[in-house]
Amino acid sequence: MGAIGLLSADTPATAVKMLVIGSRDVWPNHDTSNDGFNFVDYRSFSAEMLEQFKPDMVMSLLFGTGFDAMDIAAKLFEFGFAGPYRALCANLPNPALVKREISQVAPLLDFDLVSLPAVARMVH
Repeated sequence: MGAIGLLSADTPATAVKMLVIGSRDVWPNHDTSNDGFNFVDYRSFSAEMLEQFKPDMVMSLLFGTGFDAMDIAAKLFEFGFAGPYRALCANLPNPALVKREISQVAPLLDFDLVSLPAVARMVH
């Protein structure tokens, strides 16, 4: 699989351009010298920025400061983003419910949850 197991096997990890929506402060262990990652605050996220960066994947926390995955999914759908969007979260009791809600606001979006126990420690 590709970078962190979230892209297809055909996508070389070195070629992946990730757009991470949310504050860089929430990602304390991220090496900012990696040119494959671009961080953008939710308030600055726009169609123009998405077109300029052309990410292979968009990532965020399920719940960020001032936004949640549904907000981002709606914008990505509106902007015509065709790549994968992954929301990082702690273990959820009913992930299918979240996916169903996202599919209602962005029916054609390639959305999935990535459950990481470390996420709970990052945001609390």
